[in-house]
Amino acid sequence: MNKRGGVIQFAFLIFLVALVTYLAYFIPGLDLSKPMIEQPTDCELSIQNNSLTFTEGENGVMTAKLHSVVGGAYTPSIESAPAFATVEASLALSSDSETEFNITFSNATPAVGRTDFVMGWHDAKLVVTGPTACRAEFYVYVIDNCPGVYNPDQTDSDKDGIGDLCDTATCNNTICEPGENLTNCCIDCGCLPGQSCVNNNCTGTAFKCILDSDCDDKLYCTRDVCYHRNTSASVCGHLELTRCGEDKVDGCCPEGCNGNDDIDCESECGNGICEDLYGKESHRSCDDDCLIEDNDEHYH
Repeated sequence: MNKRGGVIQFAFLIFLVALVTYLAYFIPGLDLSKPMIEQPTDCELSIQNNSLTFTEGENGVMTAKLHSVVGGAYTPSIESAPAFATVEASLALSSDSETEFNITFSNATPAVGRTDFVMGWHDAKLVVTGPTACRAEFYVYVIDNCPGVYNPDQTDSDKDGIGDLCDTATCNNTICEPGENLTNCCIDCGCLPGQSCVNNNCTGTAFKCILDSDCDDKLYCTRDVCYHRNTSASVCGHLELTRCGEDKVDGCCPEGCNGNDDIDCESECGNGICEDLYGKESHRSCDDDCLIEDNDEHYH
């Protein structure tokens, strides 16, 4: 190193020392004895479960936590996420506090321009704005059991993981699937009582009834009976009810019965009978039939 170069380096070193001394003296608050550190942020946002997996048509919930140094009203919102994501409308925090809130995925709907939901991972961003602002990223994974076909209810009758609208019925798999019946697949769906499934065809004479309920004629005043039940000779019978049912509720008021001897009979004011047994008539509602005697205890 020549003499001239050494002089230049020495002069530059003197300049740096002078500059540092100037900054320390003339700039208030600058303490060169302490290292510069990054100050903590005023707002911190975190997702408690960073990813969520759920089936289209069902509900899914994620939990978020917001911590803020500055108190006030904050509004959470979703960015870059499927349209079905919703969050609480507003959050109120006091100074240097935190709160948890939910991100709800309710009844997944298809994206615009599609007939079904896009199955797979979806990136999403949660943003909270207010006195300060912060954001967090998370992921959503959606399972669709019938890709390409809109089926928000995700019905899967045979529980094989394939939605009914995409599930081709397979006869002879021991499951009576949508589209199958005793006519086209009795191997899976069975036959009527009294019949047998032979070569996937129902043969034999079906029983007309097995239980009395099989003979229901929808009439209140008949008793339905299955005679010779569970045989090829089974037949339905319907017996007319003529006896007053007293306090038995069966929907039938046989001819000749009134509100006192059958609870199913409506009271009739003016028929000379005080039908007060079940509280249907009184001297207040029908004084023609229910007269009060002087002692106010007996009707007639």
